[in-house]
Amino acid sequence: MTVGLAYVVPGEGAVLACDGRITDDHSSIITDNERKYAICGSSAVLIAGRVGNFWLQVQRNTPKSYDAFRKKLSKQSEDDSELLDEIEWLTYDRKSGVLNLCDTLITHPFIGIGSGSSFGVGALEALPRARSLETASKALDAAMDIAIRRNAACGGEITMITLPTTGSIDIRKR
Repeated sequence: MTVGLAYVVPGEGAVLACDGRITDDHSSIITDNERKYAICGSSAVLIAGRVGNFWLQVQRNTPKSYDAFRKKLSKQSEDDSELLDEIEWLTYDRKSGVLNLCDTLITHPFIGIGSGSSFGVGALEALPRARSLETASKALDAAMDIAIRRNAACGGEITMITLPTTGSIDIRKR
C-alpha cells in the first residue's frame, strides 16, 4: 500500500513525498524500496494502488510529459478495464503550478493518495501553512512519519521530490 503526499507553495513550487512499501493484501511486505514516482518532463507523478505491469512500463520508458503519461494510462486501461478503478495518481506540474488528483484539479495546498493518506493529510491540517518549500518539506517529513506509524501497510524508504518553479528538481531519499 502507499502514502503519497503533495504540498504546493504558491509562487515557489511544490514538494511531493511517497513511501517505498509494496504489500500483498496488507499481509506481507514485498519490498520497502519501490519507486512510486516518475518525473515526466516538468511534472512529477506519484502512484498508488495496483501498480503492476503499467507502472513497470512507465519506469522502463518514462513519458516526457504528463499528457504522455495520461495517454499511456488510457491505452493501458483499454487492455485492462479495471486499471483505473485500482490505481490513483497525484501529479504536480511546475511550469503551470497545477496539482491534480487523478484528473481532478486540486486548489487546496496539499492532498494525498494511498491507504495512509488520511493520516498524512490530517497531520498537515494540524500544522501551520508552509510559506516556503523548506517548511513544506519539513511538514511533509512529519506527516509521512505519522502516516507510516498509523498504517502498517505504509513504510520503507521515503522519497522527497522538490519541484521549484525555476531551477532543478531535487530528489532525496530518507
